[in-house]
Amino acid sequence: MRRPPGALLCLGSLTALGIPIATAHAAAAPQVACRVSASKPHVTAAGTIQASASRLGCDDTAMLHIRIKRAVAGIDPIVRSSAQRVVAGTDPTVKSAIQKGVNGRITANLRCVPGLYYTAATDHQGNEDRSEAVRLSCTTDAPTPAPAPDAGTALKPAPGADTALKPASAAPGPAQWPSTEEESEVVRLTNLTRQAKGCGPLTHDVQLHSVAQDHSERMAATNAPDHENALGRIRASGFTPMSVWGENAAWGFPTPIKVVDEWMKEDETPTQRENILNCAYTHAGAGLAYNAQKVPYWTLVFAKH
Repeated sequence: MRRPPGALLCLGSLTALGIPIATAHAAAAPQVACRVSASKPHVTAAGTIQASASRLGCDDTAMLHIRIKRAVAGIDPIVRSSAQRVVAGTDPTVKSAIQKGVNGRITANLRCVPGLYYTAATDHQGNEDRSEAVRLSCTTDAPTPAPAPDAGTALKPAPGADTALKPASAAPGPAQWPSTEEESEVVRLTNLTRQAKGCGPLTHDVQLHSVAQDHSERMAATNAPDHENALGRIRASGFTPMSVWGENAAWGFPTPIKVVDEWMKEDETPTQRENILNCAYTHAGAGLAYNAQKVPYWTLVFAKH
């Protein structure tokens, strides 16, 4: 069977199993007209922080993701994350002449805590935008602009390694957290595999989902393998206290079944398999993003309080 190219990288820690990664390296072809837009966070009359993301000028259907982040020293934590499928064509609910090309919008809200916030918008085609950072005081006054935090260091590409696929089947079941269908299916299939080995189910956690999704989008945007500071990324999400953790990642596998099957291969990906069958884990988060060539990048984060 023909195998898609990929790369495998393993990392261990004293508090968890290794962090294996299979990723892709392909040149990105940026879209010219199709784009996403992130609005600055603001405080509503109800006293909550609100921000929105839009997808404009696109002729396809894609998942639109919005993240409200708090700018702090180190890794900026995601304080609110949401996703919605946006269809091609103009959104009929948009009345502004300036925004007539909007395909769709998504809004996120959270309880207001004073601080410096900004909005990040991405879609599965690799488009991204980040708003200006604003300092919010939890009043309904207009936000005060502030310098945006550093974007971070560039990622490095790595060589690829072939992987094989094999079919699998599973009974349908409800998602435990409202992420995309594909991401929820990864957790569901992982739980079925764990159940067969006597392990308890993993709860699809919103904070770990944000960690996984952010990592998948970073890999898709750069076409590069990277698991830099995985422990720091999980801690920055607010998942504390934390006793054990791990991370699986892969690229190029078209469906949740195929990527979970690949992680379960004892000979080719033993560390990923061990992560899935580690009964110590209680929570998980799955992420999926596509690069400009529509190659999928998968991440599955494991942890326990």
